[in-house]
Amino acid sequence: RIAGLAAALEEADRDAIQVVTDQIAGFLASERQRVLRGQLTADLKARERDLENLVKAMIGAQEQERRRIAYDLHDGVAQSLVSLLFRLEAAGVTVSDASPAKEAIESGIEIVRMSIGEVRGAIEALRPAELDDLGLEAALRARLDDIDCVQISFHADLGGSRLSDVLEVTLY
Repeated sequence: RIAGLAAALEEADRDAIQVVTDQIAGFLASERQRVLRGQLTADLKARERDLENLVKAMIGAQEQERRRIAYDLHDGVAQSLVSLLFRLEAAGVTVSDASPAKEAIESGIEIVRMSIGEVRGAIEALRPAELDDLGLEAALRARLDDIDCVQISFHADLGGSRLSDVLEVTLY
């Protein structure tokens, strides 16, 4: 009888030990999963920050290039065209109205004026001065004011504050 009781206690002890070890193993597995989730979350947040910084750097580089191109167009091509316009206008003054050269000069003046307008439009499209000087709201208002074919209503609620350069450029 004692042997049977000892065997029964041993089996009950084994069952109890098995239950406890199963609970400990479950807890440890759960804890490993929690730690792993924490590491993955931290890694994901770090990658998101890296991606955000990369996007900011890329937009910054694009905007720097746009500024450089706009500057080069303004100080190069546009200035040359304005100089050409002045010379053609001066030449037009010296030529008589009856001269066949007068019509050619006037035609050239018109072409140069159109070219100046196109270069200024390209400069404006690359980097609007309003965006740099006054911010997103003013730049959008200026762009919308140029649209005549439809009636546009625009409301901005920035409270007079400026957004970050990257955000303003992206939204513009």
